[in-house]
Amino acid sequence: MRAAIRRSLASLLGAVTLGAAGLAGAAPAQAAVTDCPSGYFCAWTKENAQGTMLKTRTDMPTMGSYGTRYGSYINRTSSIACMYTSADYYPWDGYWSENPSVNGSWTSGSTTVMNSLKFVRTDRECSRNAYPDWWSETSPKAAGFGDLDGNRKADLLVRDEAGRLWFTPGDSTGRLVGAGGWNGMNALVRHGDFSRDGKEDVIAREASTGKLWLYPGTGTGGLGARKLLGSGGWNGMSRIAAVGDLSRDGRADLLAVEKSTGKLWLYPGTTTGGLGARKLIGTGGWNGMNALAGPGDMNGDGRVDLIAREASTGKLWLYPGTTTGGLGARKLIGSGGWNAIETIIAVGDRSGDGRADLAAMYDYADGSVALFTFLARPDGGFAAPVKTWTTAPGNWWPENVKLASGDFDGDGRDDVAAFYGYSDGRAALYTFRSSATGGFGAPLRSWNVPADYWWGENVKLASGDFDGDGRDDVAAFYGYNDGRAALYTFRSRTDGGFADPVRSWNVPENYWWGENVKLTAGDYDGDGRADVAAMYGYEDGGISLFTFTTRADGTFLSPVKSWTTAPGNWWIENVRIASGDYDGDGRSDVSAFYGYSDGRAAFYTFEPDASGAFGTPLRSWNVPANHWWGSAVTLA
Repeated sequence: MRAAIRRSLASLLGAVTLGAAGLAGAAPAQAAVTDCPSGYFCAWTKENAQGTMLKTRTDMPTMGSYGTRYGSYINRTSSIACMYTSADYYPWDGYWSENPSVNGSWTSGSTTVMNSLKFVRTDRECSRNAYPDWWSETSPKAAGFGDLDGNRKADLLVRDEAGRLWFTPGDSTGRLVGAGGWNGMNALVRHGDFSRDGKEDVIAREASTGKLWLYPGTGTGGLGARKLLGSGGWNGMSRIAAVGDLSRDGRADLLAVEKSTGKLWLYPGTTTGGLGARKLIGTGGWNGMNALAGPGDMNGDGRVDLIAREASTGKLWLYPGTTTGGLGARKLIGSGGWNAIETIIAVGDRSGDGRADLAAMYDYADGSVALFTFLARPDGGFAAPVKTWTTAPGNWWPENVKLASGDFDGDGRDDVAAFYGYSDGRAALYTFRSSATGGFGAPLRSWNVPADYWWGENVKLASGDFDGDGRDDVAAFYGYNDGRAALYTFRSRTDGGFADPVRSWNVPENYWWGENVKLTAGDYDGDGRADVAAMYGYEDGGISLFTFTTRADGTFLSPVKSWTTAPGNWWIENVRIASGDYDGDGRSDVSAFYGYSDGRAAFYTFEPDASGAFGTPLRSWNVPANHWWGSAVTLA
């Protein structure tokens, strides 16, 4: 994506509205940004709001007689404007989006190509549907929950950033069931039939009032007129979960954790579709749980159960339902790492396998590239690979590609980011979004620069959720040929593409040589945002480990050096590093594989403290000479 200049003109706030609805004619050649009226998107054929002006507030599948090259634009509508390189809103050749103008902000830069334009409520809709691509298999019997339309397929209700509610029945389609206002609810739960009409319902808590509302299901995926369940005070509950019939009386119940006491309360469903007098089923300590979900009968005893995630450890616990309507002794079902999951949803029987898979890019001698998916088997191995994307010969040369993986669109599946550096110094960043079957479609290009801007051989990538928004981002370390260096953040968008990079750290000449850097990412200080660890190798055979911790906006603070070796001890070309929470303490660690020149090898773990700094590594594995050659090893 081109580098754009953001400008602000307070005078635009008082601009006079001009023109009629829809598409207006061209303005004089010396148009100004103030000529764009409120409620319209305007673009000029030259920089600085000069040249012929396009003015519209309706979608344009082609630009018609207005041409396709524009040097500046402003979005004064209340929608997000999606601008496409190709006609008919085709996103795969590249597109960019522009949020509604704030305080008269507008964009000017080098002339770019725009062949179509449309207006949407969320950035995601520039390239795909507003709802996720949700698939589920048909269950052999009705589950009684997780199925709003009664088709025996687990479905989802999804709230988008615009406050709309979407129903996805499990066949990759979706439809709008709530036109807006749902962002005013700070809790949404569903599990069973509260209104006693045989259809699954939804319960929502209103943030501004603390009221609890019942939205009865229609049996077709929609929702009927709401009914007040609780007149106030529900904001005093930190967690609310619908669990089904825990009380064993044939009616759906609700669980809630009281903020002030940490007690867990059962609110039994009544014969009239309301909630009865609450019953204490947990005497305290439940504020230590940061997620509750009602999965149904997990242990096969015919009673509904509760799942809870422990905030301090990231452990996942199963609390089985008892014959007396309470909860029994808990059982550990997830030993750690569950704090990395933003939301735990009980959806019924989706028939997914829940196993992590592997993606690989293979390069052929003719300059073509293919992307393969290895689906995991129950024994921990992998099935034969499936080719899901390929290029024509001569299109992608593998030596020009740098890869990173992460959930860039926030749909719960890992995607692949590919940085491609052309031989003339052009560069582009692509996203291969994964499908429900583990395959990949055509890549989305969301950023590119012209010749002589970014040389691909100077780039190192790492991925992680650097801004804490639930989607992974990409960090790019750029090492210049004169020893300058900089660290950039490509923040992910809801469509899996990336915003323009933000540089938050750089050093002058002869400070950091890029070829001496190894990069990895993880949440080393435990604050819920990923950080970057950089291992730097000096020419004398010494190595230092640095931590770049993150700010809330995904940019990086200056690095802190926390571990170093004496000269001649570690040579950077012999090291491979990766990150993960290996000790289960909620903070990521750094693993380092070191391959000696004689075929000896050793594996080390660097554990961080609460600040993200690293101490002396623990060596837990090593082999003698001629066993493992480090040049043949890759870490994941």
